[in-house]
Amino acid sequence: MARQVVSRWGWTVLTVLGLVFLSGCASLTERVTGQGWQTLWPNAKIDRSYRDKTLTGEYLKARYAAHAQALTQAAHSYEKLSQALPQNRVLREKAFFYALASGDIRQTKNYAADLRQAKMERKDDRAEPDGLSALNRELPDFVAFAEYLDRGDLMAAQQALAEAKPQTMLGNSIKHLLNAWLINDLQTPSEAVQAVRTPQSKDIFGGFVPLHQALMMADQAPDERTQAAFENALQGYAQDMAVRAFALWLEKNGQIDQAAIIYRAMIDEGGMMRRAGRFGLARLGQAIEGETTSFIKLAQRADMPLANDARSGSALVFHNFAWSAYEQAMAEQQAASRAGFDGFRAFLNTPLAYGRIALMLEPQFDEAHYLVGSVYMSNENYVRAAEAFSRVRPQSVYYEYAMIDRARALEKSGDLKRAIQSLEKMVAQDRYALDAMLRLASLYDEADELPAAEQILTKGIEATTILLVRDDTPENESALWRWYFTRGAIRAEHDMWEQAEADFLEANRLAPQQPLVLNYLGYSWVERGKNLDQAFAMIEQALALQPNSSAITDSLGWAYYQRQDFEMAILYLEKAVRLEPSDPVITDHLGDAYSALGRYREARYEWRRALHFDPDEELQKSIKAKLESMAGVMAEEMKY
Repeated sequence: MARQVVSRWGWTVLTVLGLVFLSGCASLTERVTGQGWQTLWPNAKIDRSYRDKTLTGEYLKARYAAHAQALTQAAHSYEKLSQALPQNRVLREKAFFYALASGDIRQTKNYAADLRQAKMERKDDRAEPDGLSALNRELPDFVAFAEYLDRGDLMAAQQALAEAKPQTMLGNSIKHLLNAWLINDLQTPSEAVQAVRTPQSKDIFGGFVPLHQALMMADQAPDERTQAAFENALQGYAQDMAVRAFALWLEKNGQIDQAAIIYRAMIDEGGMMRRAGRFGLARLGQAIEGETTSFIKLAQRADMPLANDARSGSALVFHNFAWSAYEQAMAEQQAASRAGFDGFRAFLNTPLAYGRIALMLEPQFDEAHYLVGSVYMSNENYVRAAEAFSRVRPQSVYYEYAMIDRARALEKSGDLKRAIQSLEKMVAQDRYALDAMLRLASLYDEADELPAAEQILTKGIEATTILLVRDDTPENESALWRWYFTRGAIRAEHDMWEQAEADFLEANRLAPQQPLVLNYLGYSWVERGKNLDQAFAMIEQALALQPNSSAITDSLGWAYYQRQDFEMAILYLEKAVRLEPSDPVITDHLGDAYSALGRYREARYEWRRALHFDPDEELQKSIKAKLESMAGVMAEEMKY
């Protein structure tokens, strides 16, 4: 997945837009040959059946590539089809859309011009059956707008925007903000603020209006109205951007103490905001102890205004709605997964397309590159994801997470060595890249490099203590639990139990209500037959905190098994299997519990099921040995 930052200023899912993606498709015959060969090629010197088969095959390739999110291949196939059937509007629209989504900007501009000309000649832009959705059919006008703006031709951009007739709330909302940014440059910021404040249509989502209004006011002489505008933006959408822009505005207008307070709050908040806060303090001459020289230099180039003219403002508009569309789609996918529909995949081409338009305007727009990488990551295109994440610049607040996700993409594509090297480089340059350190420790563990994993986690404990545990924030000590827990888990996996147990106990002291720690330590004691009463209490406490956790439910069932209370063990283990039907460890545990009560057929069934769920080598050997032993037991039963 894309990474979701939980923050009191974090993104809010844009559910009110009702985002619509690609519509269904007509039959193969209608889509490919519906216009008739004699009309398209009256003097064709080619066998019609051969032509039919060739284009039908290309169409199937296009459809398959689109479904598999192989966007470049989909764009290529639809381009070939569109060239072969130039009068087929639907194929032309598809070719345009996938050219844009795949990042082929030259071809995108050509198709946009063609589609806009055809629309003007037709003077009717109602959606045709089985064409693109109304939302995606608004894209050519927005591409033309971006192309003119990129050239610096504001009047042509304004004309293109006037010709756009959006049919969706999303399109109207984007157009409203784009128009205001044009007014900002063509007339005055005051008139732009008035225009953005007064929508010309009720069919406009205003969640991003406060942010853009504040940005338009930021370059004016500082007064109470500007500060009020920023404070209003903090209550709207894209609040993390709003708080960064507000702190920068305070900083530039000499309100150093107020800016420093916000920057320190960002550091405590964590996630992407932590890097922004550290950059801010470094610019104010209040850098955290131990910040590297290279980091302090980066701070001088970081967090420049999010937008201050029509070009950068329009890029931000497209990104705002693209990111919200992405989060909306991913939230739907996660909801489907929780409901048991694991095969559901969100269609992310619309947020990708709007992200591409943002990059047409601002090729170094780090947030947009991060979005593109996140979409590719969600689509399991790890090579393109790693490439997109690598475009995020070190002076970006997104840089640490871009490098974490790039390492994840490299790991997924089978290049664990490069994944480790990329994070090693970053951590060497940034002492307080805490989340990157945690991820690097995980990769070291995967590569069986225990000393390196222990070393980076110990450095993480030291860095977290300096960065977060200050006199004014003693409660931040609880942030250390994750480091001790992770180091304990790695040590436990490498049979260093005494050291692991000490780490788990420290993690539990720091975060006594953390279910992950309670369950892991309690389960580890149960496995060793140690401190059983305390272990039971810990696991029961963890289950009370997370009653629908399959892992914790399994732990309690296994604890009862260790106590030889097999009836209670089965009660909890059956529930755990219902919560997570495809976990080999939980399924194996249930088989053991059935076997202990002489329910051999049920035990054999569960063990066989466990083998289908890709258990690790050690568990696989154990299950096969139990099945062989069970065969003898059941053979004896059959004699009677």
